[in-house]
Formats: sequence, structure tokens, C-alpha cells
Amino acid sequence: MTIKNKDRIQARAIRRCGELLKQVEASKGGQPTHKSTQEGALLSIPTRESVAKDAGLSEWQRKTALRVANVPPPTFEEAVESDSPPTVTQLAKQGRQRKPEPLFDLGGNRGMTSKSVPKIVPMFQTGIRTTKQRRGFAPVR
Repeated sequence: MTIKNKDRIQARAIRRCGELLKQVEASKGGQPTHKSTQEGALLSIPTRESVAKDAGLSEWQRKTALRVANVPPPTFEEAVESDSPPTVTQLAKQGRQRKPEPLFDLGGNRGMTSKSVPKIVPMFQTGIRTTKQRRGFAPVR
């Protein structure tokens, strides 16, 4: 067995692991959810993280498997069957899902900072004033 074949087998195994993890509903954060039973006892609903942990996967392995599973099937097959198959890390980079861009630019900052607040507050105040004026609740300035 050649190294290329080993890489192909590993990539397919990790992709399958990610596909199985995707079948488990992702947690939405916050307090753990519980499901009540007939006897009144509470059962925890398994999450991707808990299922992966029970399977012996580290956080890095879980995320990598999910990212490899996100690569579209035709792209994955073409890459894996190529003369020089990509590494699992390269495949994971292809499957990484980016967060959507913000609706408006905060001056290059990704979050609210003390510098961005003075820019945003007047925009909201202007919007509130104009809305109240249109509805007849505030005098026109």
C-alpha cells in the first residue's frame, strides 16, 4: 500500500466521522437542555461535543472531521483521487465555514469597542427620532 492510498483512506475515514457527527444536532449554547421522561427524571440530550468526547475524539479532531465533511462531495472526491492527494488539514481548510460579514463596518473592528460606540449611538438615535416623528410621537427638530 502506498502513502497516497493511506492518505486517501485516512481522508475518507475522517470525512465519514464528520458525516456521522453532523447527524447529531449541534448545541446552541447556554444552559444544557434536558428532556423529561415519564417517571419525571431528566435525561440530557446528547450534543456533537459530548458524542465526539465519548468516541474519544479531541476538540481538534472533532472540528477537523466536521470541516472535512463540509467539503462538497465532488470537490472532495476530485481532490482525494488526484495524483497528489491533499492532507487532512488542507481538506479541513477547504471545508471551513466562515461567519457572515457584519451588515455595516465598525471601522475594522469585529466587535463593539469603546471607540466604535460613539459612531453607532448617533446612528441609532437618529433612527429612533425619525421613527417617532413619522408616528407622531416626537416633535420635529
